[in-house]
Amino acid sequence: MLLKDVNIDEMVIGKLDVDQFALEEDMTFTFGDADLLDAFDEL
Repeated sequence: MLLKDVNIDEMVIGKLDVDQFALEEDMTFTFGDADLLDAFDEL
């Protein structure tokens, strides 16, 4: 899915947690349009 005209309302700039493998943080945003992609291109 490709989101267009994205406005990020709020997000954390930096976060460090050495006890977790991946950092997880909620981010509030709105978007004006979206395209559903058929397939991914190979890199």
